Amino acid sequence: MGFGSGPVTIRFTNQTIQFTDNSVLYTLNVPDAKVTFDAGAPVATTVFNTGTNTWETVSQPALAGNTFLSGLAFQVPVNFSGGINPVTWSGTFSSDTSGITFHWQWAAAVYTTFSTNYNALGVKPVDDNMASIYQNSDHAGTPENFKAFVTGGARGGGGSNFTGSLSATASVSCLCMNVSSFSAQGKTGAGATAAASAPAGLIKVGGKLRGDPSTLAFDAGLGCWVRVKDSSSFDRTFAFTSGECEVPVPGRMVCRS
Repeated sequence: MGFGSGPVTIRFTNQTIQFTDNSVLYTLNVPDAKVTFDAGAPVATTVFNTGTNTWETVSQPALAGNTFLSGLAFQVPVNFSGGINPVTWSGTFSSDTSGITFHWQWAAAVYTTFSTNYNALGVKPVDDNMASIYQNSDHAGTPENFKAFVTGGARGGGGSNFTGSLSATASVSCLCMNVSSFSAQGKTGAGATAAASAPAGLIKVGGKLRGDPSTLAFDAGLGCWVRVKDSSSFDRTFAFTSGECEVPVPGRMVCRS
């Protein structure tokens, strides 16, 4: 990761994991995540904020190895086939800091006993073996309080592999702007456009604005756009072909990879 001096916070929101097994499509909703890199942090920590449904990790910058980003406990409903591929983990990255770059990967492991109380897991925040209370060689994301229950499956072979093997690396280089104004529009079934100015949040295509009771006349699958301007008169339109439109928080840097 590359960033300048001072605390840097990265957010990972609107996350889903999608895969298909035995002709059944699974879409898993993953909690939001917030990672803050702060040179003044005395120790690296990961907690789960139940009020906002968000993983919150604080770490010192430039530590050796990886930092935990986000995770999901998923009880398998049926016996899955081995070697499910592809598996797609996606979401929206944003930050208050412009010009940062970072890399991310995912992994999966199987446990015979686990907990949906994320704060009971004892998630190790970083790989570094001295930077957190878990001073060992376990990988970031290890549920330290449940290591005795790991078994082979998913991307792990059990034993001392508590997170599973990491995927290929995805790189995110953010084009960021300090938002001062925005507008959004989407296609209707008749092919016309319906425009709306909205508070910060998400415009769900074919649905409602988060935190707003009004229903916007956007049809699912037909697309929408968000036009963003910054304080330096930078003007850019982001296109979304389906799913949802992101309406950024004024004053926050919005990053698109």
